Amino acid sequence: KIYTYVPKSRYNNRLSCPLGFILRSGEARKVLEQALKDEGADVGPIDRFSTQVGGQGRLDLVGFGGKNKDDERVLIEAKFWAGLTDKQPEAYLERLRDGVLLFVAPASRVEALWSELCERAKVRRPSPEKVGVKSVRIDDRKLLMLISWTHLLDRLESGDRHSRAEIQQLQGLAKWMDDQEEFPPLRLEELAPEMPRRWRGLERLVEDAIARAPKFVEGGQQQYRLGRRLYFKGIGQDQVHAWFGIDPELWAQGKYPSTPIWLRFEGTWGGRSPRSALEDWGRGDPTRCFGKGAEIVVPVKLETGVDYDKVLHAVVGRLRDVGRIVLNDPELTQG
Repeated sequence: KIYTYVPKSRYNNRLSCPLGFILRSGEARKVLEQALKDEGADVGPIDRFSTQVGGQGRLDLVGFGGKNKDDERVLIEAKFWAGLTDKQPEAYLERLRDGVLLFVAPASRVEALWSELCERAKVRRPSPEKVGVKSVRIDDRKLLMLISWTHLLDRLESGDRHSRAEIQQLQGLAKWMDDQEEFPPLRLEELAPEMPRRWRGLERLVEDAIARAPKFVEGGQQQYRLGRRLYFKGIGQDQVHAWFGIDPELWAQGKYPSTPIWLRFEGTWGGRSPRSALEDWGRGDPTRCFGKGAEIVVPVKLETGVDYDKVLHAVVGRLRDVGRIVLNDPELTQG
């Protein structure tokens, strides 16, 4: 159900203002305070929340409290499908003196986003972890936390009688936005030439990476979907078959790392299966490969903020590393 108190066109990508409206309630703030305390962060009473607070990065929501009632104790970044910016979370953690940096995201995106947050913050994920709520202590005074929209709103609904109608409205909006993932409302900047130019650049990146790959990585002649077949060739006739290219399906899902370039391994394509060889990668932190039905999929992370040659060099290095793993030969080189 879609409720009408929040215009959909205004909050296509941000839910921070409706959440800020709910957190005007003292009961809602107490529920949030208890949720943070459950994760080991006793921030004390939060007196008020403000939206779109500037400074070192523009925060969606800031909760103020402490002795002077003006200390920033809770920093909240409301996410849906937008990626992390260059400042997240590092600059926000630097801004936070004592309290919690909290990200809110769709349930399907929690695992991948949490892995990226921990990697950027240079902290190891604790184990075991809760479902729907993730937290890790940065130091004695700071906690990094991620919670799903579903978990947060359900908890607020059960603990705040007076704001229940508003919470249900936000639940409806969040559900509507989640349901629109196949074709969310277009933004004007998405129709500019930058998008097709970027796509052509990604196609070139795939082809150049295959051309510069080590000799034990051979690309098929015929294009398949938005990439090519690859053959990792070991000694003799030992081969592992894969597909390498742009995968919009995996890129868009949100539950995997954010990258357009992927390797897909499927046993039915011939050669020997890489599943057992990649098991350690699947158990790593961060996770470097994922099981998807009969397939093993490997994200190829792209460098940001650097020139093309550095991006290409990193992609070729990824192909080399994967080849060494699946062929079980750590001595393989460019030769």
